[in-house]
Amino acid sequence: EFRRVGTAELADHLDRIVMAEKLDLPRDATMMLAREAGGSVRDSLSLLDQVSAYGARSQEDICEAIGIVGTRILKEMAFALLESDLAHALTLLDTIYRFGGDVEKFIADLMLFFRHLLLLKTVNRDTAASLVNLADDEMEELASDLSGHSSKRLLQVLNLLLKAQDTIHRTSTPRLSLEIILIQLCNLKEIVGIDALIERADRLLAGLKVHDDLIAPGYSERKRTKPRQPPAQVAESPLPDRQPVRKKTRPGSETSLPASQAEEPPQSGKITTENWSRFRYFVKKHQPPLGSLMDCCEDIEADPQKNRICLLCRPGVHQEMLHDKAEQLKEAAALFFGRSVDIVVRNVSPPEDSRSENNNSRTCNRRSELVQLPLVQEALKVFQARISDVKIPDSRGKSTF
Repeated sequence: EFRRVGTAELADHLDRIVMAEKLDLPRDATMMLAREAGGSVRDSLSLLDQVSAYGARSQEDICEAIGIVGTRILKEMAFALLESDLAHALTLLDTIYRFGGDVEKFIADLMLFFRHLLLLKTVNRDTAASLVNLADDEMEELASDLSGHSSKRLLQVLNLLLKAQDTIHRTSTPRLSLEIILIQLCNLKEIVGIDALIERADRLLAGLKVHDDLIAPGYSERKRTKPRQPPAQVAESPLPDRQPVRKKTRPGSETSLPASQAEEPPQSGKITTENWSRFRYFVKKHQPPLGSLMDCCEDIEADPQKNRICLLCRPGVHQEMLHDKAEQLKEAAALFFGRSVDIVVRNVSPPEDSRSENNNSRTCNRRSELVQLPLVQEALKVFQARISDVKIPDSRGKSTF
């Protein structure tokens, strides 16, 4: 019955031949020949005969004699990729290419080396010793060097090398293809686990009012993060007995108030310019996503007698989202002003002569506004993502591009 011989056992057999023939080859050299033979005694003897005819006396001589890349070069390349050292990786590839190394053989050896690294990182020492074709001192050295790298990173690189092997096999420019792969590997970011993504999503949703119909089925109740509660309500103060006055105030001075003053609810409960500015600061502090939408507000029209505030907003995505969240604004206003306040969101109508011009660029502006939303930008950072397309539904519910 034919079977493969283990690497260590085959190296022992070659050591006995080397000693008998006085070839003066070290143990690491016979280990390299045993690995290249792949468990075949006949192939190992053929390689030994080729090496002895060449007069090799070291690993470097053996690599030159049979045209393979040594463990030292593979190790340097592997850790250059793990440490994102692109310059060193490309220099090593150039050295291998000028040496006459086969690119397909090199990437196969590199994949096998990453397999050894992954086993050393994921299984215990005894199991790894039986699965990895490396000497004991090499395994100890590699295990120490791997302390700063995760198994996820190793598996990620190995998967990409497996996919790249077929590409290099079919291309007419293997060196160029391998250089592109090395660039991709050096710019590769470590993958994030599902649990970590869920935790980031929970932090991102903090402060948002999430409706039940927007939560995916199966999402655990304990994972729903509730927004931080605003300060307690302030008792309602009576309004002066006077006729309804419709007044217009500019809300653009909210950033001029000190934080200590802006946090405090108004004592009088009146809707004034200063109180409105404090209210905007209040919303931005306790519900940042909702507060960011209020930046589209150009002006307000306040009617204290009817407890009504009309927000005059620039047309766009922010205004539409703010209109949909008017109920949340009313809840926040009731907490801040100490009484029920009606919030109405309206568009600021552009002049007649500019409507046709604005209509042509509205879709482009809406896309830009949507991309620049603080919540969108934060999601891009959290999930390390990028925007490939923006779809905006029209009045008929169809998406425009």
